[in-house]
Amino acid sequence: MKAGSKSRNEEERKFLLDPPEVAVFMACCIMVNELRGLERSLKVGELTQALFLERANELLTKLGRAAAGTERFDLVIPVLGHGQFSPFFWRWFNWWEDYFVALSPTEIGEIERLGRELRFEVNAFRPTSHWATYRHTPAFTLPER
Repeated sequence: MKAGSKSRNEEERKFLLDPPEVAVFMACCIMVNELRGLERSLKVGELTQALFLERANELLTKLGRAAAGTERFDLVIPVLGHGQFSPFFWRWFNWWEDYFVALSPTEIGEIERLGRELRFEVNAFRPTSHWATYRHTPAFTLPER
């Protein structure tokens, strides 16, 4: 076996165990968008408060697990408690979300394709500057119980 192939296999294994930052953002974004949809449905009366809370709690648990994984991108304590995300997490999330909003559908499709194919080139796609100075506005609000 060539030394290079062993190194490549280790890189691929790490890639699978620790998905690229863009993949973590995309997973978080899906859940945040679902929570935004639930919030809108509650506000217009399509959901009862009880049904909203049931569905939101499931999503918040999943989002919390995904957000906790952002610590490896230097986010300190991204999750403060169930449904409570730190300003650090929201800075990071908003930084990525604004980047994606500016992309064309073709560019987003390319990122998704590279991610599905587990191509290292997907790591080339990322926002400029740094998230640490970005706005920390939460992407959704939870109603008071």
